[in-house]
Amino acid sequence: HAIKAYDKIKYLKDFMPPTFGLELEPPIYRLRVGYIMADFRHHVTAHLLQTVFLRHDEERFEVFCYALNKDDRSAFRFRIRQSVGDDHFRDMSGIPDHNVAITVNNDLV
Repeated sequence: HAIKAYDKIKYLKDFMPPTFGLELEPPIYRLRVGYIMADFRHHVTAHLLQTVFLRHDEERFEVFCYALNKDDRSAFRFRIRQSVGDDHFRDMSGIPDHNVAITVNNDLV
């Protein structure tokens, strides 16, 4: 999926910020994990994932969620947002793909 996603935006690489795609130097002590999807809503995937975010070891992982769908005000979305924290849940609904990529890059994911 990553290759397919990159193929969709590779023509924009020249317009991306200079930090886009750079290898990071320590001190990043926790692995940053980003979940990008359109199912942070009343959906079976959200139902299955709502507890997964709580099971990441906070000493070793920093979790970000990038929601490509509008907020449906469901309990599923609320629980997921609550489990990763408001500062790590990004509402990206209606945002162009290249801007989502820039946001993920800026989060150092």
